[in-house]
Amino acid sequence: AKRRTGPHQRQEKALTHQQNRKSCQPARETVTGAGLSQDEVLVLQVLRLFCMTYANPGSHAWEEAFSMSVRELGPQHGLRTAQEVMNCIRALRCTRKTSFDFIDPTCPCCRKMLAHHESHFMRLLKAERANDGLTRQMSAVVLCEGENPSIFLESVTQLAKQLDILTDSKSKTNKPVKRSLKFTGSGTA
Repeated sequence: AKRRTGPHQRQEKALTHQQNRKSCQPARETVTGAGLSQDEVLVLQVLRLFCMTYANPGSHAWEEAFSMSVRELGPQHGLRTAQEVMNCIRALRCTRKTSFDFIDPTCPCCRKMLAHHESHFMRLLKAERANDGLTRQMSAVVLCEGENPSIFLESVTQLAKQLDILTDSKSKTNKPVKRSLKFTGSGTA
């Protein structure tokens, strides 16, 4: 019988540009081609930074994840959004038996692409926001590797609610949020 390692016994590994040359090939799904909103692009960047923290704890990338989110969304929404993204990756790590592939957020070439698992995560988030139950469930099954996705799905639901609150607050003020996000970035968490 296979011994299942817990999320804290598993050493995650980010794939570098050198190791993941395929990520820069046009056959991969691009961030732009995925049709992500600005808020969802921010979620992706924050997710990658949290994944980098698991892959390389000494990077302290979680600090940049929170800083970026606060810088883009302000202290109230930024902290809450980063916390919900962190809850998602923690719940997923507890559910999955294997590592989560992600693109190195520091590689200017690779970060324009989506890794397979990132693509499913973003599809799941978009499906949650659009109430698309079938896509939501299919992506959750893939990401959770057939394990019970209920805790992970609850965390994604909370993240989607946070993004919807953010969208509602922006529409009520009729003020565009100043953004500096650019995807001008491969790894495993």
